[in-house]
Amino acid sequence: MKKNVYSITLFEEVVNAVDRAALRNNMTRSGLINAILAEHLGLVTPEVRQKTIFEEISSLLSPDETFLVYPAGADSLFTVKSSIRFKYNPTISYSVVIYPGFDKFFGELRVRLRTRNPLLISTLESFLALWQKIEYAYFGDNFSQVGEMKFVRKLRTPRMVTPDTLGKASAKYIRLFNDCLTTHFNLYPDVSASAEYISARFDDYLKHPSEIV
Repeated sequence: MKKNVYSITLFEEVVNAVDRAALRNNMTRSGLINAILAEHLGLVTPEVRQKTIFEEISSLLSPDETFLVYPAGADSLFTVKSSIRFKYNPTISYSVVIYPGFDKFFGELRVRLRTRNPLLISTLESFLALWQKIEYAYFGDNFSQVGEMKFVRKLRTPRMVTPDTLGKASAKYIRLFNDCLTTHFNLYPDVSASAEYISARFDDYLKHPSEIV
């Protein structure tokens, strides 16, 4: 949706009430007015769509003790963290960003592990190399980039496009990635066993095309 600037006349009491509500909801005045009007008129704005996606991810991952879910902030970032049962108990961070408008991709997943430990770094690098190889084998592309202790994966728009299905598909991919990552760390340095496990998990993942990102 394209945004334009308009001038409207409102009662001062209305503006004051809007400002108080905007402050409580960590929103701007114009953002709150836009959201109220869109809801009243039955329109789904990018902000509402994003909020629904994040709520769906939270509802699916929060009950799982594996994950620690952080609510989305003003930067439109939704973050989930998970601990790995490995030396020094490292924590992996998953951040979901939803694009304002999308076609082939509706957002991206950013994965980060903060550490300077050489063993953790080498283990993560071996997993990411394996993950990209397997995704390429299944999809013909991996839609991802690997940086210094960081992995960024574009999220493909699934067949069924609703905020709920996008949230469900995102949560499912995070759970798949985290499960394969923790298994890789548990099996390391047996990369062959890890590859076999990840391939089997991908086979199960692909059985539900409508939820593939």
